[in-house]
Amino acid sequence: MEHSDETGLPSSNPSSNSSQLEDTAEPQQEPPKLAYKTLSYHQMKAAAEREAREYMASWPMNDRAAKNIPLHGSIIGLLRDINDPISFNALVVMRKSIEYRMNQVMGAATMYKDFWGIDVPDCHQVNVDAGGWSAEAFRWACRYALFDEPGSLQGHRYVKGSMYMAYCITEAGWDQAEAEAKLDTLVQYKEAGVFGSGISNIEGTSRIRAMIPKIMSTHERPIREELEKIAQYMKLRVQMASSTQSLQEEVPEESSAWPLSGTIQ
Repeated sequence: MEHSDETGLPSSNPSSNSSQLEDTAEPQQEPPKLAYKTLSYHQMKAAAEREAREYMASWPMNDRAAKNIPLHGSIIGLLRDINDPISFNALVVMRKSIEYRMNQVMGAATMYKDFWGIDVPDCHQVNVDAGGWSAEAFRWACRYALFDEPGSLQGHRYVKGSMYMAYCITEAGWDQAEAEAKLDTLVQYKEAGVFGSGISNIEGTSRIRAMIPKIMSTHERPIREELEKIAQYMKLRVQMASSTQSLQEEVPEESSAWPLSGTIQ
């Protein structure tokens, strides 16, 4: 510590004292990571930038819409580098919000469209702000719980899915009775567990969880036969977890392992 030559007391020079305080101050602790704990900050930022560009190219609706302002504002600040450096956890929330909108809303809406067999562009290719859907069709679509509610890190509910379903109904030319019958089939389709949370339109973010029941319904017998052969050769007892059960369990962020354990039933 610097002292006055005359008194031996700490220097009265403010700049000198401030530098002494900085030298002795404890380093600021970073808050715990909310998710993606194995990624560095630079990896996280690069992934967020890539996914944000994909999202913003997918007609995500008006930036000034109340429920878009927080996410779109943070994305614009990140891509244009016009704000203070964004924290790791803010990047987590951004990525989780984008994943929800791209996968659980736009991805799910596209799967619904394919199930209906309608020849229109996928949800992420349609600008619903430009119209093309009727207010009546939108009201009909909003009566059905077709899309997941956002989780704690996923921001606000996203209305584009319902607007897109209204667009599909309008393009198909269905009246109310026909539309409601078709929407009823989507509820049954979702409740049957054909998918849980949409299919990713962002490379690298999908963990194929949504497609497990569909894959298993098509390939369950050959998969079981191969596992039985492996079990006999390895002298192991192997159990295939229920695909429905696996959808109920949260898949770790970096996990892509197939759920296997125990005994074949």
